[in-house]
Amino acid sequence: MKHQMWLLVLLVLFFPRMGIAQGGSIYSSFGFGDRFFEHSAAAVAMGSVSIALPSATRIASQNPALWSSVPSTRLEAGYVFRQFVKQQADRSIAHNNGKVQGIGLLVPTRNDLHTAVALGIRPYTTVNFYTSLRQSDGSDEAIATIESLGTGGLSQLFIGSSFVPLPNLAVGAALVYTFGKIERSITITFPSGNYRNSFWRRTDWFSSPGAKIGIHYGGLASWHFGAFVELLGTATISQQQQYGTGRLSDTTFDVQLTTPMPLTAGIGIAYRWGHWLLGIDAVWQDYRSVRYNLHPEAAYQTGYSIRLGGRWHMSRRHPKLSDLGSWYYFVGLRWDQLPIQIRQTSIASIAASLGFQIPVNAQTFLSIAMVAGRRGTLNNQLVQDWFFNLAFTVSVGERWFQ
Repeated sequence: MKHQMWLLVLLVLFFPRMGIAQGGSIYSSFGFGDRFFEHSAAAVAMGSVSIALPSATRIASQNPALWSSVPSTRLEAGYVFRQFVKQQADRSIAHNNGKVQGIGLLVPTRNDLHTAVALGIRPYTTVNFYTSLRQSDGSDEAIATIESLGTGGLSQLFIGSSFVPLPNLAVGAALVYTFGKIERSITITFPSGNYRNSFWRRTDWFSSPGAKIGIHYGGLASWHFGAFVELLGTATISQQQQYGTGRLSDTTFDVQLTTPMPLTAGIGIAYRWGHWLLGIDAVWQDYRSVRYNLHPEAAYQTGYSIRLGGRWHMSRRHPKLSDLGSWYYFVGLRWDQLPIQIRQTSIASIAASLGFQIPVNAQTFLSIAMVAGRRGTLNNQLVQDWFFNLAFTVSVGERWFQ
């Protein structure tokens, strides 16, 4: 049938041609979606520099060894608002979306090893895109509107601990469980009514155990060094695909798939200079073994990220909490090469960030980050995103077991 031919053509051409586009980043349609690394607005404001930066008020996302630097019990939650402007050739459109940045709990204990235990749930990736494209076979009767939609993403449950076995040396490890649902659909509508509308929908449920380990050393004058490795192993995917005409499904089938998850590793260096703390991080992602959501015009590769950031503090000591009463101001710059090539073109992103952290009271802190940048290219008929993110994090503390 003719509607099935249209569907097969679209499955080959799916992405990155855009008519009118809405939703989130168009590049989240590849792989597992857009990756989150840091979930605290304070770290995001520093360009996501955090691997070697100890903090008394933040539950580190990347390096679990830094949990030992938090002196009080912390409950942390956040939210990020994202604004995009997509461009392709002479077209552009604006859109936005938001996402909760998870919740975490950290509990330090009073012992010689400065042990801390942390657990929580955080977003790992997000998929959020929508495209609408009009296609024709050359006649007025076979004009079709083709809509592509993607939603969902992956989250991570984590639980782990850190301790200080030697002076100025901290190590940490966490068990992580990556799970979630990603749904993609394609709908073909013929306005003339001479052809039957059709759709394709794919829903993937993920399950992947893994681990993360980290190390931090701060015993060399004003220098700090940190590193981490995230090993997620193999993901099991329960996949359901549906095909149909109109709103009714003609065919449904279920399959079980597996794919290696990407290996992620990073190193960081920080230097304390007066009221400043300056840092640089390098993060590496190996997607070359991933076998999920492959596209004829795309290929997975190794992704890189270079981040520069600075933190300046103005002391406003709280009489009940010593040096935790400071105000902090952040600035950052970040460059990323995404772990995909599209039409043999690497996709890069660059962003600048600003932010601050203020004490609301003796144990509660509010962090705000503003990030602006560009991702993608107009070469090879691809899409370029301009984006602005606004992130908030609230960190509440108490004195337990001390």
